[in-house]
Amino acid sequence: MRATALAILLLCCGCGKSVFEVPPPGPELHVAAAANLATIFDTLSAAEYKKTGVHLVPSFGSTATLTTQIENGAPFDVFLAADTEHPISLTSKGLAESPQEYARGKLVIWAPKRPDIRALADLTHADVKTIAVANPDLAPYGHAAIEALTNAGLLQQLRPKIVFGQNISATLSYADSGNADVALTAYSLVATKHPDAPLVPDHLYTPIIQSLCVLSRTSQRKAAGRCVDFLLSPEAGSIFTKNGYSVPPRKSQLGRP
Repeated sequence: MRATALAILLLCCGCGKSVFEVPPPGPELHVAAAANLATIFDTLSAAEYKKTGVHLVPSFGSTATLTTQIENGAPFDVFLAADTEHPISLTSKGLAESPQEYARGKLVIWAPKRPDIRALADLTHADVKTIAVANPDLAPYGHAAIEALTNAGLLQQLRPKIVFGQNISATLSYADSGNADVALTAYSLVATKHPDAPLVPDHLYTPIIQSLCVLSRTSQRKAAGRCVDFLLSPEAGSIFTKNGYSVPPRKSQLGRP
């Protein structure tokens, strides 16, 4: 028995393989991700790794801020934006491949400490002192919130109450902490725990079409392609839908080597 085990060990060593060898880790991609993806990203990343072996490392921020970082040479491989305009801008400058839509976002009226606030009209009440909105110059959800208030005929009346957050996550935290009575924020940030949170009527704002793109500076184009294929797949679409997004029609994208 010992002789047999020794023979097997010597054979493995002779082949240059260690019986204790650990398989090499899969490729690692650095992803610039819009802040509305913060609560869903771990789920997406785990599913991505299981399907493709690609490990995603996120950096969250407002879409405009991330775009500036990419323009200044930040070492990202893939960009998941909260709109289409910024990826298109990067493509026009030769910094990214053509963008593709991966999800559509929804606006929610988030007032965890004020259950009486259920509609935009409720924001006009005298005891509503502060309304948190993401900076519309940096965050597409902030732009959509201002557009919704404008189309509802409420912006001028509510403007003195509005405070701006740097991104959609910061806006959420204002309402969570009580520093704002209410936030107009991304439904995706609260959908799994509070699916009945009131939505802003979607006819009041331009659809929040979120697009992704592979960045030209990536040194891992094959892995980035597999990442994008998964994010556009029906499996990823199901994850997005369960977390408060709507998605365009999907077909299997995982034929890429």
